[in-house]
Amino acid sequence: MTIWVTGGQGFIGTAVCRKLGEVDLEVVAPPRHRLDLADAKAVDDFVSEIKPVAVVHLAASLDRRGGADAERSQWRDTLTASVNVIRSAAAAGVKRIVAAGSLEELGQQGGVLYPSATGTPASTYGLVKSLARQVAEFEGRRRPLRVDWFRPTIVYGPGQDGPMLVPSAFRAAMAGGGGAFTTGEQRGNLLYVDDLADWVRAALRVPWSAVGLRLHHVGGASTVAVRDVLTAVAAEFGVTLAVGALPRREGEPDLQTVAPFRSEEWPLAEWRPCVDLREGVKRTADWWRSHG
Repeated sequence: MTIWVTGGQGFIGTAVCRKLGEVDLEVVAPPRHRLDLADAKAVDDFVSEIKPVAVVHLAASLDRRGGADAERSQWRDTLTASVNVIRSAAAAGVKRIVAAGSLEELGQQGGVLYPSATGTPASTYGLVKSLARQVAEFEGRRRPLRVDWFRPTIVYGPGQDGPMLVPSAFRAAMAGGGGAFTTGEQRGNLLYVDDLADWVRAALRVPWSAVGLRLHHVGGASTVAVRDVLTAVAAEFGVTLAVGALPRREGEPDLQTVAPFRSEEWPLAEWRPCVDLREGVKRTADWWRSHG
């Protein structure tokens, strides 16, 4: 049984491929230089060749800097790529897609966000994810296709790099402290990467039945303040981080989290996040010490 994982060389994709390999699934995850997802014909040919029974779609542009280049990257490598993957898989008769969405689809809403929430995207990334979701929903209505569209909270863990909060904190801590962070008053939900990979694996094991798109909000064990995250990272290395050196982003909500995950479908009904912040930070710190 072949599972095609897009973005399999990325931070989340690596964890997902590892978890799927543990249950003896055949995972196919070509890197971008071998398969350009924005090339519709190349995607069609690839799907015809490997004939996957399911697709886990994780690939997207990580460029969130703003500006013309980042805009083009989002439209090409997030939206066009997603449309090609979804439509090609559906046309080939694939009956199950598990795809990564984003809470940015809901804009800057605050509070507890449920899957039924609606909103207006405030970023290009949120917009293109929202448009891709609509394509997936459309294909799920007209074909025997089930799409599990999941919106994770802040994902962190070993192997993560980039400008996001958690890897930025670890880079600063590895360098002896400092950095530049806000006061950390805003609160959110952190999800350890292996917990998310377990969720994806469980979603693929749900017995196939009704078609259509299902929305899921997937979060960690608890809601924490950004300051608590920075404190935990600093404590692991015995340093001080520059909390309060940056202003908060305009319009950023004080609280953005999700309700504890619930499902009536086995084995999703049994899924719970297992790694709390303290343990997750410790595991991630160990990785940075080994690879930093």
